[in-house]
Amino acid sequence: MSNVKNNSDKNEFSTKTKSEAILFTSDFKAVVNTPAGRRFLWRLLAECGVHHSSFSIADQQMAYREGRRSIGLFVQSLFMQTPDLYLLMLKEGINMHGSPTQPPSWQCMQQQDIDAEEFAYLHEN
Repeated sequence: MSNVKNNSDKNEFSTKTKSEAILFTSDFKAVVNTPAGRRFLWRLLAECGVHHSSFSIADQQMAYREGRRSIGLFVQSLFMQTPDLYLLMLKEGINMHGSPTQPPSWQCMQQQDIDAEEFAYLHEN
């Protein structure tokens, strides 16, 4: 009797996770189908540093960067279902901001600050 209940629970859980995955995919496609959604995701991917190395001589800084990059890679992987929209986002982003490896202008100062801290750390030790 308990096996029947457990199997029923597993099937219900499986159905629930499948419907959640379908809803998640649908939501992502709704976002990426709009120019504003693609601009947002372009900025998000740039902020996550998916096109940059996460290497740093400081272990904690590198772990932090790799965590951010991991989220960006997850978001980027969602585009595997809609590669045409990924290419469109790249084209629009390059036209607006330049190279995908170049962060948007609002991020440049933050990136320079991090590099300056690393430079100072190198020359102190």
